[in-house]
Amino acid sequence: MGLFNYREHEGVVTVYCPEDLNQAAARELLYLSHLWIQSPAKGYVFEFTKTLHMGTSVIKPFVLLIRAMRKKGSHFFSVGISKDLEKLLVREGLVETFAVKRNVDEALRLAGVRTKPSQVKATFLSPFIDATLKTFGVQAEVQVTTGKIRVKQKTEKLTVDLAGVMNISSEAFRGAIAICFPAMTFVKIYAKMMGEERYSIGDEEFDAASELMNIIFGQAKADLENNQGIILGQALPTLIRGFQLELMQKSSAATMIIPFSTELGDFHIQINVEPLSEAGAGQLKTFEVPADVPDPTVVTAGLKLA
Repeated sequence: MGLFNYREHEGVVTVYCPEDLNQAAARELLYLSHLWIQSPAKGYVFEFTKTLHMGTSVIKPFVLLIRAMRKKGSHFFSVGISKDLEKLLVREGLVETFAVKRNVDEALRLAGVRTKPSQVKATFLSPFIDATLKTFGVQAEVQVTTGKIRVKQKTEKLTVDLAGVMNISSEAFRGAIAICFPAMTFVKIYAKMMGEERYSIGDEEFDAASELMNIIFGQAKADLENNQGIILGQALPTLIRGFQLELMQKSSAATMIIPFSTELGDFHIQINVEPLSEAGAGQLKTFEVPADVPDPTVVTAGLKLA
């Protein structure tokens, strides 16, 4: 079984890189490069979202591949580059060489593939709504009503005092979700849970908010996996508190707002995810590589990709 997975659509191949781009990955990359250069594909998009480490042995094979692809007129783009990988590329002077883009959709459009705008499906939002209603109903005996889901406007400012934020990712999408409260709304909810008056968010309230959000995220994760087959990566919510904080999204995808109301005050969920485009939603396959691929230090010098 090879280390690199891929999807293909309209002549463009999206390659999913492994967590560790080590010596073994360098061997496979060299072997696959020969096949890719001879293929009729008009471009390749390399997805580095899962990649945690890029060893020096894999850099030269990548550079050779990129140069060869450009010589034959094929596109090469990189997406999902982490901050650590970006620092490595900057240090090696390879940011422009790797042609780093924001996401797969942007890279595919630049390669000439038409894609529809990414949208979050209602079926994906439902588990988070259901988990919120159930958690507050059971844990705090608070009846919660869901408002109309809408898209956050680019110029709109939504300030919060308490938020549980979690990065979410799977083979289908990546993004973040946040459950956001005004301070007094959560203080009143916690007071009802405890059966005593509360006036501000202290350590106890902070811990309670963390526990409630863990329950909500855990239930939604299980629902997505059991009923929709969406496997989320492991992640824990990060709780932040302050005064009139504004959550900023790095993604270019639209942020969806799910408003909730209770007799104790209102709160909302912000969710921002970038689903794979239709161009990237084909069957995930694995490149098959023979077991006796030579060591990259042996074959790189004689590799004539360009």
